[in-house]
Amino acid sequence: MRYITSALLLCSPVLFIGCGGESSTPHYSNVTVAVSDAPVDTASEVVIAFHQIELVQEDDSIFIDISSENGAKDYAQVDLIQYQNTDTFVLVEDQQVPIGTYQNVILHISPDAGLNYVVDDTLGQLPLKQPSNKLRLGELVIEGSDESYVIEFDLRQALVMRGNSNNNNGYILKPHGVTIINNDISSSLAGAVEPNLLLGNECNVDGLGFVYLYQGHQLDSSLFVDLFDGDIVQNNPVPQGSIAPHASVAVSEQNEYAFGFLEPGEYTVALSCDASGDDSEQYDGLSIPLPVNQVFEVSLTDGQLSVINFSSIP
Repeated sequence: MRYITSALLLCSPVLFIGCGGESSTPHYSNVTVAVSDAPVDTASEVVIAFHQIELVQEDDSIFIDISSENGAKDYAQVDLIQYQNTDTFVLVEDQQVPIGTYQNVILHISPDAGLNYVVDDTLGQLPLKQPSNKLRLGELVIEGSDESYVIEFDLRQALVMRGNSNNNNGYILKPHGVTIINNDISSSLAGAVEPNLLLGNECNVDGLGFVYLYQGHQLDSSLFVDLFDGDIVQNNPVPQGSIAPHASVAVSEQNEYAFGFLEPGEYTVALSCDASGDDSEQYDGLSIPLPVNQVFEVSLTDGQLSVINFSSIP
């Protein structure tokens, strides 16, 4: 077990990091980690106190401490709602980390009471809990001399109500919908939505729109389904062969949408004007796309912004 508490402590023989020493092979990488949020439509604040980043190897772990901006607190308290689309909050910057493959990246959340909470649009401030105070993000390969990563919170999937709207006991933050992405190659997708598409008779009366992103091209859009968590028992059976969304975002009041950090590749994007009731844990049988012709393919390339606009098709 190794601890990296600040850049000033890295010149340590225990860590075998030679500050000023000579080596022809870069065995360490300068790592920066930030967080960002794909917007959620039910909260005005989602505040999380980040405490540590743990990099897990087969027989060892490296802990990188996170602190407040002035260093007075052993956590950084962040309102994710303030860092949407491609905006980020940096948790650690230019930390030297051994190059290699890590079996898991674990984001540690401070357990202290009152630090983690959600300001619900209708119910006010409610506690936010994370089981075990850890988010496990999966494998990470660090291989370059300088690496920048973004931990992307798709809060429509990760933020789950405890209880129900009539008996809300707060929220739980789940790893479902939280990913770590190499910022050096990440892509983004954005666009505008024609307002009339959200006002049809088939649409929800609230006039809200949602954009769903599916991985791949030449997909059968009749198999598109809404958000659900495959690890829990479903109240309604999910259709066989269905295609689950990779991510989803709400259309803003400015009739725009954006996915900030995505792996390069082939995707299909679809609009729904009747998805405001999408339960991130349960399959709801929502119609996607709606209107039915509002579905498009897009290829995302390294470091590039792609634009897909939704407009009426004659």
